[in-house]
Amino acid sequence: MFDTETNAGTESQTAIHRVVAVRFDPRQRGLRATAALYHAYGSHRVSWETAHPDTRLKADLLVRVYWKPVRTPVDGVIPVTRVAVIDEPIRYENLFLTVPSAWVRDRELVERASRLWEALKVPQQELFNRVFWEGGRFARYCQGPSSLNGHHSGINGNLRHSVESAEAGLQLRELMPAANTGIVILSCLLHDAGKADEYQDRQGRARGLTDRGQALGHRVTIIEWLAVARARMRLCMTDTEYVSLLHALTSVSGAPPWTGIRQPMTPEAMLLSHVDRLSGQGDLVVRQQAEQGGWGSGHPHLGRPFLTLGPKPKRTLPSCEAMLKLIREGKEIPKAEPLQTLLDRQLGLTGDHPEGASS
Repeated sequence: MFDTETNAGTESQTAIHRVVAVRFDPRQRGLRATAALYHAYGSHRVSWETAHPDTRLKADLLVRVYWKPVRTPVDGVIPVTRVAVIDEPIRYENLFLTVPSAWVRDRELVERASRLWEALKVPQQELFNRVFWEGGRFARYCQGPSSLNGHHSGINGNLRHSVESAEAGLQLRELMPAANTGIVILSCLLHDAGKADEYQDRQGRARGLTDRGQALGHRVTIIEWLAVARARMRLCMTDTEYVSLLHALTSVSGAPPWTGIRQPMTPEAMLLSHVDRLSGQGDLVVRQQAEQGGWGSGHPHLGRPFLTLGPKPKRTLPSCEAMLKLIREGKEIPKAEPLQTLLDRQLGLTGDHPEGASS
């Protein structure tokens, strides 16, 4: 399991790593722990001696590595002092830089998400990090689908839909300049986040709703998460911004007044409503489109087949440059470096993608 090379010389560039795999082997005295760690700026295999294993130390968690003064790999493994779970979220760390390929094979999709996070204000970044610091929740958000049988229903569907919506929201913001850029991005990234706990299967292939999904739904779940996250924030998000975010996430077009649900009444909410619908419809239209053009097949969520004038397009990913230049203000936004495939080989993740995986 731990028989790959180690990237040397990059371990000082990041304060956190994502645990990809960990194991504890008995020794004459105590245990020898070995872990595979990932960050976009460096993947490592490390080991350390311990008298008692940290029962919290599991795959998907974020950890801090306590390096030894001399970092000489032994059989590709770097001896370290210890590896500790980070309980308190770090607001300036981009969590998308810790997404391993075991979660998302499409590295360009992860890079697009990373750039969107970088475009947020610092309090908005902290709020996002506090919602998703728990590794299992963030893994489900990145891996899971956006629906059972509708749009973006495959693996990584929820993340793809969220990123598409945010990028489209940035483009449409030119038509609605009163909209707050950060709230547009954040609401798009979070509007379906509660689906991470809405579906039973946690490997990206939803087969039914959880009890929470049936009784509450993702709109209630994300509000619960945000309330807890904001209460623990160290930086201040103004009440106006917070209410605007909640309104965008909870408002529904055409909702009857007696439900207590509000219709979109802010530019951010109106943009989210439009791009959410367009992203979903666009995914279904492409999926149901005839290979060589003409009338495609129908879908219950579309209500009718669509006529297209050309062959079915290949799934190409648009550049994020056009959207992000609106908010860069001359500042260079760092890219996530390409993910190395070393950990894939180590964990047996190479080869054919799972059925329904994005390529």
